[in-house]
Amino acid sequence: MLIATLPAAHADELADLEANQRLLQRELDQLAQVPDAGTKAVPGAAVTGGSFPRSFLIPGTNTSLRVGGEVRLSVDYLLTGGGQNATGLPTNTLGSTGLLETTPLNARGQIVPGLGAVPADLNASRSHFVMFVPRESRIHIETRTPTEWGEAATVFEFDFNGGNIAADPAQVSNSLIPRLRHAYATLGPWLVGQTYPFQYDISTHNETLDFGSDAGYFGPSRQPQIRFTGQLPYVAGGAFAIELDQPDTDVQTAVGKFDADTTTVFPSTVGTKNPADGTVNPAVSPAPDLIGGVEFDRPWTHMRLAAVVRDLKLNDGRFINRQFIGYGGALMGWTKPGWFGLQRDVIDYGFGAGDGLGREINGSTDSGLDTNYGAFPITTATAAKSVIAKTVTGWGGWAGYSHYWLPNLHSNFTFGIRHSDYHSTLIGPAQDIVADKQLLTAHINLIYAPVPFADVGIEYFWGQRQVVANLTGNISAVLTRVRMRF
Repeated sequence: MLIATLPAAHADELADLEANQRLLQRELDQLAQVPDAGTKAVPGAAVTGGSFPRSFLIPGTNTSLRVGGEVRLSVDYLLTGGGQNATGLPTNTLGSTGLLETTPLNARGQIVPGLGAVPADLNASRSHFVMFVPRESRIHIETRTPTEWGEAATVFEFDFNGGNIAADPAQVSNSLIPRLRHAYATLGPWLVGQTYPFQYDISTHNETLDFGSDAGYFGPSRQPQIRFTGQLPYVAGGAFAIELDQPDTDVQTAVGKFDADTTTVFPSTVGTKNPADGTVNPAVSPAPDLIGGVEFDRPWTHMRLAAVVRDLKLNDGRFINRQFIGYGGALMGWTKPGWFGLQRDVIDYGFGAGDGLGREINGSTDSGLDTNYGAFPITTATAAKSVIAKTVTGWGGWAGYSHYWLPNLHSNFTFGIRHSDYHSTLIGPAQDIVADKQLLTAHINLIYAPVPFADVGIEYFWGQRQVVANLTGNISAVLTRVRMRF
C-alpha cells in the first residue's frame, strides 16, 4: 500500500534499482562459476604478472593484458626500378604485393603480336632515389581470460601502412593513416576475426627487411575468417584446422584486373552496359573460401599441409552468369638441421600450386580467372556467347636459410618465385604487357641486435617481373631498418 502511494517517478527509481540488483546478482553468479575470478582492486597494491609473457593482470579481474608494439624506420635506396617516384608513396614494400609487381618494363621497341612495337618507358631508367619509411611502426594489444569453455583471447594490432593523409606528405607533416592488421578473438578451439589464414604459415617465412618479402608464399595475408582447430588423435604434436575465409573473385580481363570488391568500373565503350550507372563489374564472390589442413610439430621441425577451394563467379546481371571452382594445395615448413653444432640455424621452405588460385599465391596482381570480357560491347545475348573465361593455373615456391654468426648477429638468405599461366588470346595484347606471368625475388641481409628488444639491419633485394608478352622489369635496392620493440 505504501509503494502504491509513492509518486510515479519514485516508483520508477525503485523498479530500476531492483532490476540493477538482479543484473548484478546474475553477473556475480556467472563469475562464481569461473575459477580464479579475481580480487577487488586495492589502491596502492602492486600490479602482478599476467598469464603470458610481458602481460599483467588487470586489478580486480582474471584478465591478463599486454600492450606492446614497435617503432620502426626503414631507409630504402633503390638502385634500379620502382617507377614514377615509387608511385609517389614512400614504401618499404618492394617484393610481393609491392613495387615489383608494377615496376616499369625494360621495353626498347620490342614487337608484341597484335600491339606492334612497345615504346620505351623512361621510368624504367630512373634510379638512385631514397625513401624514409616509418609506416610499419605498430601498436599491439592482447588479452587472455580463463573460462569454463577454455581460454578467451582478443588481439588488436594496427600499423600506419594505410597511406598518407596529404597528397604531398614530404611537404607537410608526413601524416599517415592507421591500418588494421589483426583483430580477432578466440575461445577454446574457435577463432573469429582478421588474422593470418591457416594456409599462410608465417612461421615458414624468412625474415626480410623488405616488408613485401618473397614472391610465391601460399595464401593471402591477413583475412577475415572463422576457424576451428583441433588436435589430431593418436599423433603427438599433430593438429588440424577447418576455416572459412572472406572470398574474392579475382579476374584478369581484356581491359585490366578486377576483383569482386573493386570500385573501378569498365570503360563505357566495352562490357555490359548498365542503364542505372554506366557499366558492370562482373566479378562476384558467391561463397566463402574453404580451407582445410594439418600440421605437425617437433622441437626441431614444423610442417603444414593446406588445401583451398574457391567459388568464383562472373555475373553481369543480364547476359552472363557463369561459375567456376578454383582449388589447390601447399606443403610448407621449417627445420633446424643442427649441422656443425649450429642449433639455431633454420631452413624454411614451401611450395603450392593449383587452378584458379589467384590471390592464394600471395600477391596483388595475380588472378584466378582470365577472360576476354571487356574486349567488345555486350548488348545482346548473342554477343555474350562470345565471352570466354577460364581458370588460371598458378604455382609458387620459396626457400630460405637463417644463419647465426653470433647469438645477437644473424643473416637470412631467401628466394621466391610466383608463376601464372594466363591465356594470352583471351586478355589480348594490351594486357599481355601488363599481366604478370612470373615474379622472382631474392634477399640477403645482416641483422644485429645490441639488446633483445632492438635491432638494426641492412639488406640487398633483387626482383624481376616478367609479363605475359615476356618483357621484363627489374628492381634492385639496398634497405636498412632500425627497430625498437616495447
